[in-house]
Amino acid sequence: MTRRTDEIDARTTRPGTSDAATAGIHAVGRSKRATWPGRPGDFKAYVFPVMFFKWISDNWGFEHNLAVLDYGDNLTPEVEADRHAFIVPGGCHWADVFETTQHAGAKLDQVLQQLQLAYPESLANVFGDVNWANQDRLPQTALTALLNSFHGVRLDPDSVGSDMLGSAYEYLLREFAEASGKKAGEFFTPRHVVHLLVKLLDPKPGDSIADPACGSGGMLVETVTAIKKAGGNPLTLKLHGQEINLTTSAIAKMNLYLHGLEDYPPLAPRNPVRSLPVLPAVVRRRCEPKKSPVMPATAPRFTRSPG
Repeated sequence: MTRRTDEIDARTTRPGTSDAATAGIHAVGRSKRATWPGRPGDFKAYVFPVMFFKWISDNWGFEHNLAVLDYGDNLTPEVEADRHAFIVPGGCHWADVFETTQHAGAKLDQVLQQLQLAYPESLANVFGDVNWANQDRLPQTALTALLNSFHGVRLDPDSVGSDMLGSAYEYLLREFAEASGKKAGEFFTPRHVVHLLVKLLDPKPGDSIADPACGSGGMLVETVTAIKKAGGNPLTLKLHGQEINLTTSAIAKMNLYLHGLEDYPPLAPRNPVRSLPVLPAVVRRRCEPKKSPVMPATAPRFTRSPG
């Protein structure tokens, strides 16, 4: 292993800027929603896992390059392991899937399963329950088009910051909410409603914040944003989110990771930001308020307790 930058794998070099990355993500939302072969509301179950997988791969490549530059010939697997949020197993990089020309869905399914097995706590169910190998639901041409859409979009920290990446992710959420129609309230609360509720809640550093039916996690993200804007330390917060729908729970996990919010103190008994446990339906019903024609059903379920 050498220290020379020209020998770093071309797959992991920086090709663009934050503007280019966010524009690319926006383009995915606009174009693929119109051309998706299935129901528009189902597209989110496919596009978010692919985007998150691309983010993991790009971050691994970025972190690997830095490790090579810092340690050169002295870099060992043990040293490098400390540099990665997620270590990508051999054969599980984005390029390994992208370069698969036959049965790419089966290859993607295998890769996502291996990533989840490598991180059973933090990545459990984060990629949802899509059967990527089912070409009746996801034709090879549709998967190829989806992979092509993200292939040129760099999602590493040198290309796009977590704030802009999170904003682009929320743009996709809004796009899919519009496509889903009346079912959108299951996973997306309009952001102006979220802003208002968090402002009324007026969170303070050190608070414990719980959303027992958190949808895509927007209120937890907005709470952190509010603390930052007020000049407080958001790392003093304790965040807790629960969601009954597996796909929506996975979207929430990805949302928090892409906003850089995976390292908050646990509320007990485990780190809820990483796990976002799925509640049994009976518990969910006890937590839900009566639906109101004025406020979306996902919006009021937000509680605060002093730290």
